[in-house]
Amino acid sequence: FTTLVDVTTAQCETSMRYQVIDSTGLRSGSETVIRFLVKPRGPAIESASVFQDGGRWLQVVFDMPTNTPSEIASLLSVVDGTLDFSQIVPSWSSDGRVLLAQVHDINAV
Repeated sequence: FTTLVDVTTAQCETSMRYQVIDSTGLRSGSETVIRFLVKPRGPAIESASVFQDGGRWLQVVFDMPTNTPSEIASLLSVVDGTLDFSQIVPSWSSDGRVLLAQVHDINAV
């Protein structure tokens, strides 16, 4: 039989239990369990742009819905430029795929 799996939401979990055995064959009094959890990949950015329309705006489009975080400044950093992300208040599309936020220039008075 065939099982169809949606790779965008599938996840799996397994665990491994082990106990130390020394060179004489004595087992450790305790054992350890290591749990592995493989989650699906998160959303990827399809496009990002900054544009002027009554202010400077950042638009980011994702390839799948996000969890629409309300605090995004810590997720962004300026590599080369003068945009200030510290005061961003994000606005999300109803499906969680498009982020729109007004940004400020740190050189603005």
